[in-house]
Amino acid sequence: MPIWVFDSIALFLASVVMYLFIRKGQVHNISVTEYLLAMFAIPLIGYTWLIYNAHGSIAISWPNLAIIFLAAVFLSYIGNILSQTSILQASNPGYSLTITKSYVVFTTLFAVFFFHSSLTFTSTVAICLILVFSALITISPQSTKKPSNKNNKWAIMAIGAFFCFSFLTLVSVYIIHVGVPVYVYLFYLFLFVTICLVSEAIINKRKITLGISKAFILLIIGSMSLLYNLYTQLGYTSSPNPGYINAASAASITLITLLSSFFFKDELTKRKFIGVVGVTAGLVLLFIKT
Repeated sequence: MPIWVFDSIALFLASVVMYLFIRKGQVHNISVTEYLLAMFAIPLIGYTWLIYNAHGSIAISWPNLAIIFLAAVFLSYIGNILSQTSILQASNPGYSLTITKSYVVFTTLFAVFFFHSSLTFTSTVAICLILVFSALITISPQSTKKPSNKNNKWAIMAIGAFFCFSFLTLVSVYIIHVGVPVYVYLFYLFLFVTICLVSEAIINKRKITLGISKAFILLIIGSMSLLYNLYTQLGYTSSPNPGYINAASAASITLITLLSSFFFKDELTKRKFIGVVGVTAGLVLLFIKT
């Protein structure tokens, strides 16, 4: 098994667990600010420990540090804010998710031209299958609300998130290619985003309360975010094309859909089940034939 396939499976599973606990957090009224902080602050602690335990150094050149800072603020932080806001305001949350997740196409093609990554016909078909059938899962006709002026901005924000996540992937690939260790890159990226989130919480006077159950949920979310982002970056270093890693991430929605139906009694329609089968077929094709 190629290393990148193992990394893809690991991030796939971490993504599933992370989003299931985010779904569980909704039941406990955990706010977006709280779980975003968990997704960045907890991994930051973990990456710091990993670097310390390995007796590593966080030394980095000023130009690379500047690139990571800009990526953290304008791509990761703003991208997450745009994505979450778009999901909340869209007439159907699936529309927003479909637009945002389709950045896999952009990064796949961009990497071919600028990083000389490979792209086979089979992998192209696999990625298309994942995207098309993901749309069947995320878009639910029954939950579509009537359009209003308030919801007209969601598409612009979704497109903004699309470009933020696209260029964040490309920055990640570039930083790794110039020799910055994965742990060091993640340490600085998560440090800067955490500072942004904490600053926003303080400025807007957001209240954060922690009970035992909420703390446990946030701990799991943060731990899975640590693994998800770690294996994503490791996958970028070994995969033929970074788009393959992003496709595996997008495909995680299949298992999330099935398990959400089982644990939270979320609706599992025939349309969604067909989407699950299609995405699974695309993922298998990507792993086996690439």
